[in-house]
This record gives sequence, C-alpha cells and structure tokens, in this order.
Amino acid sequence: MAITDQQQLSEVQYHLLETVDNGLTIASGLWTVAEVVAYFNQRQDRFNKDTGIILIRANQAVAANDVRVEITGNTVISVRRAAFLRNSVYTPIPRADAFDADMGQPAWRADVTTSVPLEFSETEEPTKTLQFMPRFNFAGTLHLLFSALGTALSNSGVNFTVPDECVPAIKWGVISDMLAKVGRAQDPLRAAWAESRYQEGVEAIRLHLGGGP
Repeated sequence: MAITDQQQLSEVQYHLLETVDNGLTIASGLWTVAEVVAYFNQRQDRFNKDTGIILIRANQAVAANDVRVEITGNTVISVRRAAFLRNSVYTPIPRADAFDADMGQPAWRADVTTSVPLEFSETEEPTKTLQFMPRFNFAGTLHLLFSALGTALSNSGVNFTVPDECVPAIKWGVISDMLAKVGRAQDPLRAAWAESRYQEGVEAIRLHLGGGP
C-alpha cells in the first residue's frame, strides 16, 4: 500500500482539468476539498465491502439464547463469514434472512432450538447486529471474518488501506461521484463511464479472489 491520497487527488484534478496541487484546492469551485476527500473515503470502504479484499478476523463470546449479538468494535462494514465454536468443534454459520428461516422452520422464532446457531442474518437488524436463527441452547465463541473501515484518507499523504492495484478503481468511483453531483458539474454520461471503470475494478478483484463474495 504505497499510493497516497495526495497522489490520487492530483490525478482526479488532472482528469477534471483542475489545478494539480495534491488536492489542496479545487480551483473551479464546483466541489470542495472536504467533499472530494469524503468521496475517497466512501469509495475505499465501498470497494472493500464489494470485494472483501481486506478482511479482519475477530472472536466474540456468545451466551446461550443470545439470538441478537452486537459486534464489538467500530470498524465493521459487513460480515463475510461466521462460525460457532463449542467443545472444540467449529460449525460454519451460513448467511440467510428471516424469510429463509420462515420457509425452512416456520416456528423458529418461538419453539425451535438447536445446540448451535444454524443461520445468521444482517439484513433485518440494526447496524453491526447479527440475528441468529433459530435459538441455540449453549454458549460458545463466535468467529467472524468481516470487511472493515479503511484508514481515513485526507489530503496529507495518507496511504490507502487497499492494495495499490485497487486504487485506480476507487479513483474512477470518486470521479463518478463528483460528476453525478447535482449542480453545474453534473455530467451523467461521463459519470456512468467512470462508474463502469469502478465496477470493472471490483469484478477484477472478485475474479482474482475466486469469483465473488
């Protein structure tokens, strides 16, 4: 990770015919520096969520019948994999949602219990909260792999969290965001073209990692 935010801010300035000065100013006044830096941070985190290129491992104790668990820490974007450890045995927990559980075990909310959780969901729950289905009778340890927030970028020479090969896609995503902004700078055609460059970068990394999340 050797590419800095200043280098990419300069590239964005070059592409959009702004004065190139490491992102210190936006001469046209169409965007603010803080706005563009925010786009970079949002796109870096979105890229990590879309690809899973950087994953963090964490363990968390879970009590019996603790069907809703708030993940500790402030960096979680999205859980990629989950497993339950009990009596030295790891049990993978597949991702699902309440609809899947309703179809497979209609009484899971009230009557069904198992020794370990069989499924987990993020979709119907508050941020950083996992719903386990159905209820389980024994305590254990939850093992997680999750996409995490990157180091906050600025315009002060901070390195990107993702590998260098991923940074060009993030840059084009930022340009897409800038050109999609409502106002004098809005250019839907160029924004769509830049967004397609971002999506190409996402697909390339997914293929490199094995075909998808």
